[in-house]
Amino acid sequence: MRLIGLVTGVMTAAAMVAPAMAQTASAPAVLKAATPWAIDYARDSCRAFRKYGTGADQVELVFITLPRSSGATLVVVTSPEKGPGPKRATFGWVRIGLQPGGESFNERYASAPVGESPRRLLYVLLDQAQLDQMIASNRIEIEGGKLDVVLEPGRTAAAFKALEPCHDDLLKSWEVDPEILRSAVNRAVPTGTPQTWVTNADYPKEALQKREQGTATFRLTIGADGKVVGCTILHGSGSVVLDDTVCGLMRKRAKFTPARDAAGKPVPDMWISRFRWELP
Repeated sequence: MRLIGLVTGVMTAAAMVAPAMAQTASAPAVLKAATPWAIDYARDSCRAFRKYGTGADQVELVFITLPRSSGATLVVVTSPEKGPGPKRATFGWVRIGLQPGGESFNERYASAPVGESPRRLLYVLLDQAQLDQMIASNRIEIEGGKLDVVLEPGRTAAAFKALEPCHDDLLKSWEVDPEILRSAVNRAVPTGTPQTWVTNADYPKEALQKREQGTATFRLTIGADGKVVGCTILHGSGSVVLDDTVCGLMRKRAKFTPARDAAGKPVPDMWISRFRWELP
């Protein structure tokens, strides 16, 4: 079995080696923006989205974010012809190329059909460095499976600025005061290495027998003493057993140096991360 360890705010597959992406025979067409950026105040997240191109070639770019969390989930909504696989969940590698800087990186993707719709969703977890590069880019190429598109995102930084009120609303829905969190000059910091909080030996037997896997996004409430006083699953893995195991282990093993305000007084904080359970 393989577990993909914890990092602050987003999961990475650091132990996995990305394959070289094949070069396409011809350059993909550049898709212009078809709509302005829009913000979705979702029940469990904040989302910035924009559509590119028209007709069967149309692609929708979605960034899913959470307050006080680094990185984001990138979702690309495509037609089945442009998607990376058949009418079932598929997994693989995607290459994201950025201009004008010329940066590129390979990341794992998960893709699934949208119910009975002919569209597909491709999910990629971005760390903060990757997200910052995408926000600063004026062209983004996304290549994975059958998908190979170039988008001109436009005003991405302004879209992320517009997400801030949504983040505050989401915090309030969790009964968390955004101003108290902002008062922390120094945020709560994990004590030790978060990647060691869950090990291969922790994979639940019941989930192994059923071959259950998936990614759980969770929120830890951290007291002024640095102890975890609560764990909430924000986006489940699809397995109750895996989700319950994540929170149980976080309550037992996660430890933090307390957040402090400008006067040096310890204050409560929160920590959001993701954990991916994965089987070969």
